[in-house]
Amino acid sequence: MFKALLPDVIFPWAAFLNLVIRIYRHLIPTATVLFVAAEAFLLFFLIKFFAALQIANVGSAGRATITHNTTTLSLLLVLTTVLSGLAAGLYRQTLGTSLGWILTAATATGLSLGLGMLVMAVFGGDVIEGQWELILPLPCTICFVITRRVATTASARGFFKRRAVLIGDGAKATEIEAFSNTASSSVRIVDRLCVGGTASLGGTLEVNWPANRLKADGIQEALIAVDDPRALPIELLLQWKLSGIAVTDYPTFWEREAGYISLDAFDPNWFVYGEGCRRGRLGRALKRALDIAVALLLLVATAPLLCAFALLVRLESPGPVLYRQQRTGRYGKPFMLLKFRSMRADAEKATPKWATQNDPRVTRIGRFMRSTRIDELPQLVNVILGHMSLIGPRPERPFFVEQLGKEIPYYNDRHFARPGLTGWAQINYPYGASTADARRKLEYDLYYLKNQSILLDLYIMLSTVRVILFREGSR
Repeated sequence: MFKALLPDVIFPWAAFLNLVIRIYRHLIPTATVLFVAAEAFLLFFLIKFFAALQIANVGSAGRATITHNTTTLSLLLVLTTVLSGLAAGLYRQTLGTSLGWILTAATATGLSLGLGMLVMAVFGGDVIEGQWELILPLPCTICFVITRRVATTASARGFFKRRAVLIGDGAKATEIEAFSNTASSSVRIVDRLCVGGTASLGGTLEVNWPANRLKADGIQEALIAVDDPRALPIELLLQWKLSGIAVTDYPTFWEREAGYISLDAFDPNWFVYGEGCRRGRLGRALKRALDIAVALLLLVATAPLLCAFALLVRLESPGPVLYRQQRTGRYGKPFMLLKFRSMRADAEKATPKWATQNDPRVTRIGRFMRSTRIDELPQLVNVILGHMSLIGPRPERPFFVEQLGKEIPYYNDRHFARPGLTGWAQINYPYGASTADARRKLEYDLYYLKNQSILLDLYIMLSTVRVILFREGSR
């Protein structure tokens, strides 16, 4: 009897540990949330420990003791460190423990040190006498190493993966099964079933398959990846759903797990009747206020940089410093986009074409500006004028819009949002220079349109720091 009740006792706790949390419509794996929270707690106690040692050293040296409450400063330093980790991409599940992680951790430590010193300068007061800014790299490094090792070990053993049954025997099911074996997946396929006929892989789904049978095996979710949904035993799936087993279709799986909406299985009915694509008046006002405030701040902060590169562009090759190019904006209305000229003045005499890797038209200064995104900074003026937003789908040239609109379904629907200086596609996919790339980036743009929020915008802003620092997807 105890053995029969055990799954029902364990199941709620296992489900809690393996949920994907939805925060303002954006889906975040619970493992990532726990990882960040554990790191924040560990870092807080490490900073407090090293601070206590520093205070003791100050006192033993006969100097003035630290009188400020160190808890508030510790919390601020933890916040700056976590934000630095997010900006550097330290919490990505695909990072692993390779050389890329070492570089990312070093970058996160450098950012946290810089922000930590700024916090100390503004809020530290006489705590500066304790030289806290010098002890920050050590607890950061210890914390990053410990939490990363624990997280990768737990993920490898499947502690943060939901046990799922996969229903389907076609290409869609094979695609999901392959993804479930990666570090990015939050599910582990324990069985694969087909609907009717002879199963080429796994077994055949029986019409009278009770939910208790799945629960006895610890299965928490059924993934539906069939080519013909009409063949599904809906009554059986309804029983599973009512029994507490999640039933997830193919497009929802990719939206949740990979952060994009697959065009291969795009169903307008699924999109129309689902949640999302909604930003109220307050949300729109906050987004616009954030656009203007951040754009003005960045223009002021980067003014010396803008002047320096304007001079370099002028000195290297003849032609205008700023390049004005027509782009397609919100609702398909054209506008003139501003950017530093990164190519020769005669780079494009006839039909427009995408930039290629090591494009000979790009100047030496232009290549550096494109890799660091400095050439995009004049677009802050477009943001202030309302042509663009800080976050949104990247604006494309009308020539390419017309071409891509004919080849890619639903491509023009991305223009219902104001185009952005950066976006969800830019932090998740490299530079696109083909119809296939434009198609994949549209899948990310559709995800953003469906799940847009201020919090998602802030996350994209932080992640853009990673894209700039590591020069991801530049040409």
